[in-house]
Amino acid sequence: MPKYRYKSKRRFKYQTGMAMVAAMLTLFMVMTVALIGIAGTAAGHANNGAVVNAGNGIAMASSRMNSVQAFNLAEAGEEYALQWLHDQSAPPSNTAAFAPSLWSGTVSGDREVVTVYSANNTSVGTFSVKIYPATANPGNTQKAYMIESVGTSGSNSQILQAYVQQDSFSKYSYFSNDEYNNAYWVQGLSQFDGPMHDNSVNVYDPSSPTPVPENLLWFDYGNQTPIYNWNGPDAYSSVASSIAWQDDYVGNYQAPTTTAQWLSIAVGGASTVSTGASFIAMPSSSTIQQTAALGSASVPSSTGVVVPNSGGSTSAGIYIHGAVNNMILSAPATASQEIEIDQTQSNGKALKTYVTENLASNQTTVTVDTTNSNNSVTAVTNTYTGTTNGVVYSDGSIGSNGPPGSGLSGTIANNYVNGSGNIVTANQMTLATSSNANIYLNGSVKYLTQRVEDGNGNPLPETEDSNYVTNAGTLGVVTNSVIIDDTNSSGSILDNVQMDGVMLAYNTIQPNNYAYDLATRGTFTVNGGYIANQEGIFGEMTMTGQQIAGFADHYHYDERLADKPPPFYPTTGSEYDVLSWQRVSSVIQ
Repeated sequence: MPKYRYKSKRRFKYQTGMAMVAAMLTLFMVMTVALIGIAGTAAGHANNGAVVNAGNGIAMASSRMNSVQAFNLAEAGEEYALQWLHDQSAPPSNTAAFAPSLWSGTVSGDREVVTVYSANNTSVGTFSVKIYPATANPGNTQKAYMIESVGTSGSNSQILQAYVQQDSFSKYSYFSNDEYNNAYWVQGLSQFDGPMHDNSVNVYDPSSPTPVPENLLWFDYGNQTPIYNWNGPDAYSSVASSIAWQDDYVGNYQAPTTTAQWLSIAVGGASTVSTGASFIAMPSSSTIQQTAALGSASVPSSTGVVVPNSGGSTSAGIYIHGAVNNMILSAPATASQEIEIDQTQSNGKALKTYVTENLASNQTTVTVDTTNSNNSVTAVTNTYTGTTNGVVYSDGSIGSNGPPGSGLSGTIANNYVNGSGNIVTANQMTLATSSNANIYLNGSVKYLTQRVEDGNGNPLPETEDSNYVTNAGTLGVVTNSVIIDDTNSSGSILDNVQMDGVMLAYNTIQPNNYAYDLATRGTFTVNGGYIANQEGIFGEMTMTGQQIAGFADHYHYDERLADKPPPFYPTTGSEYDVLSWQRVSSVIQ
């Protein structure tokens, strides 16, 4: 019986390759010919004073031509610089403005200058580029740069500035590296409403250079709920050259062909589902999150929690040493985040640490309850000025496959918002473990402020839900695997689990047992993102796509996480987004 799996503001996206630049340069030539033709026509009818008019027309046409060429040259400079950033093995570490080493460019002063030639090898102008690193780059995981490009044609110049930032993995609603060639997405069971990407590596043969097409079971009858509900260019992209479409039942290899069929699968139609995409490498280490949590403090010598501080103020994140039995998140006040960390000491007695960050009062309180050998409890409380940097790092697993209800659950508190409705302090958390430790879900993890849903139970677009956008906190998870427990704390089957936030797993995200007692377990709902090296298997189905065990899964995108990812969240490396673009009247320096 085949398995099924459910996987887990419009932005100007950078396009790789030089084809775009080449097309732009070709456009320059076409425009040049057209404008010269206009000028030539005006000159050809000169009489009775028209010579002067024709001369003026030629001058005006020439000026317009140079202005347009200068603008297009400036755009070409932006594209060249963006391509150069993409081709670097790592984001530039420069802290001061610098000239990139562009193709066919030469350094002039503090800018890289490239001369552009027409088809007959005559110069049509130049562009010069300078890159300004963001001042916060040294302390940020996500690097950003201002690209300034000056296009010059004749006596005309145009200046463009583009602010670009490394993509974060939190931009995805779904991302996987390895795919099973015997597992399926199923229309009606799998739903995605955000950007998606498959690297399409074969789980069974990772060294194979041939990408694995996704198996997708769709139904060519009735009113079907689309699988891809993101009306954008990244509704689904795959490194594989095709999709293994199967119509109505497994083995009937039929792809959608009509517009109506495509719209029943993807709300944006065929153009939003693409194959042959570029490979995007996943991270493999939590070192960045570990360093951010620990700061300059030392790892505890015994089981316990440290909140680094200096002079009575917090100075980093939260570091947990040793395995965690339970981690319970709660909101004792609207803008107050409490983290209960339950551990076991070497003597077998309980150790409970409560870290409460009050965003409104800008204080962090740490209470440690230590159970002594005689079962008495010693409580020690310390209060620090300030809140942490948002990173909670555990060098051991959180939960296990052992006792029922062991692992992570709870509530993410709201942002601290003033009376004018402005966010004063955002409640942003990244919960990370070492790359060989897991996080077990023994219940739901939800934002205190939930998204408003339509009549079908789907979240409204964030443009229609300002309360959620302003108030809800954000969560990121980075771990080896996220495993959904079989049972809850009472020993009953754990079903209808909701995870608010973006999860990144170096291994996988899936139920501990996707066919647990051959029972259907409701829906696994993610409000954020599912990012896994190996796609998870969430249940079993019949040959015609009827669920007989496990979870259905629905993935709802949180657009806030794309531009404002959780603190110190992994980036996609050399992929960049253009966040702003403008024409200006003068250079920065």
